[in-house]
Amino acid sequence: MFKLNDESKRNILNNTGLTVEQITAMDVDDLDQALKEKTGKKPLFKVFDNLRLIGRGSVYLALGRLISTSKIDKRIAKI
Repeated sequence: MFKLNDESKRNILNNTGLTVEQITAMDVDDLDQALKEKTGKKPLFKVFDNLRLIGRGSVYLALGRLISTSKIDKRIAKI
């Protein structure tokens, strides 16, 4: 198990409006609702097909710019 330092706890509190203890005690749906109230929109979670690229820190995945081969084929077919 890991421990967060005080600076990380402060950053989480500033960004979410919730303490780490509150977050760990909350249900996932309650946490989503609290974040939606704070930001005005529901949090999004991306699902990636190729987990090997995430583990290496792919910039294209982080920026949402990775293009699959099927999308490339569709673009070529239009030409």
